[in-house]
Amino acid sequence: MRQELEAWMKRKILVVDDEPEMAQMLADFLDHAGYEVKTAGDGQLALDSVRETPPDLILMDILLPKMDGWIVCQKLKVEERSKQIPIILFSGMLAGDSPADPMVEKCDYLIAKPVEMQNLLQKIRQFLPPAA
Repeated sequence: MRQELEAWMKRKILVVDDEPEMAQMLADFLDHAGYEVKTAGDGQLALDSVRETPPDLILMDILLPKMDGWIVCQKLKVEERSKQIPIILFSGMLAGDSPADPMVEKCDYLIAKPVEMQNLLQKIRQFLPPAA
């Protein structure tokens, strides 16, 4: 019973990346850190996933097939059901990590690739404290 309760209480993260190895590495790391993780391989699948079951946080690559991360952010931030979900975007094209201007970019934070996992976890915990 306790395991079922703990599983139910896990905070949910959606990892969106079209590189299966990167998505799996992030999913494994976050699962080990105590989060429930779901993955999506493109922007449209991410939108569908969020509309079906909204996560507590989204970690998404900017460069995605079908619909890039910026557009996904814009779409999610105007929908009532998803506008409060923190979105962290990452990309190899960024020079460093920085807070994003939510009015312009519609995401909450930008992280440069390669992703330093401990820094990522620290940032996730700022947006999404562990469940009590």
